[in-house]
Amino acid sequence: MGHPEWIGDPRYLTFSERAENSELLLSELEMIFRRESVANWLLLLRKAGVPVGPVNDVAQALSDPHTLARNLIVETEHPRFGKIRQVASPASFGNGERVYRRAPIRNEDFSYVVRDLLGYQDEEINKFVELGAFGAGTEPPATSSSRPGLSGGQGLFFG
Repeated sequence: MGHPEWIGDPRYLTFSERAENSELLLSELEMIFRRESVANWLLLLRKAGVPVGPVNDVAQALSDPHTLARNLIVETEHPRFGKIRQVASPASFGNGERVYRRAPIRNEDFSYVVRDLLGYQDEEINKFVELGAFGAGTEPPATSSSRPGLSGGQGLFFG
């Protein structure tokens, strides 16, 4: 870091003292870290045995080699926007192919959730609608529907 005098500095000897003087310490460290690239700091700190990794912004995280190697970006078809990229689930179970779908548009899954999953009948649903339980202006679909990828006990991420 280029500041051997910090080793014996009473302001930084213990965690509580560093916390008490964190504003000063962080401002000094910020100036030091700005002198080198992230890649160089990672190299230097790893050589010194410090467990360290970068803090990425969204664009960096999405293009990170690890993200790409784990296939954590998937494409789905959206009715309004066409093909969209989204983050895949980081959890992977078994060797089967994972099936993804886009997020539903408002009320798209209303029948499936309210009728099929929760088991409400039309009379109950209409009462909830009248009470505004689903938001203003909600008109539930009249028929029951099954959700592709979710029927038959399948989860959202399993084929």
